[in-house]
Amino acid sequence: MFYGNMSWAAYTPINSNESFRGDGTKYIVSEIMGDDGYVDIAAYAEYGPPYFTGANVFGQGAWFAWYPMSLFYICIKNWVLLKKAGSAMIKSIKTRGSIYEGHNDPHTRMIKRSV
Repeated sequence: MFYGNMSWAAYTPINSNESFRGDGTKYIVSEIMGDDGYVDIAAYAEYGPPYFTGANVFGQGAWFAWYPMSLFYICIKNWVLLKKAGSAMIKSIKTRGSIYEGHNDPHTRMIKRSV
């Protein structure tokens, strides 16, 4: 992104978490804020949009890809357990019974006593 000047990334440092102006100087947010604490559109149009470094944009994109893929991986890896738990939950809703029926381990006995 930096070397190809994608989205004007070459005007910013390679790796920084700051936002920058189009000329490479730091973006000062207070320049576009009005007295009421909201963005002043006229000041924003004059000051310009913020630009982010290539590494920052790449990292944000990676996080947006990572979270859905983590959920997808967990669902695929534990599909049998999730299916079993879901069917037991639906069965307990339909029959108004307990999902602990038929189990006799110590943890299930403890839960049965507390319910």
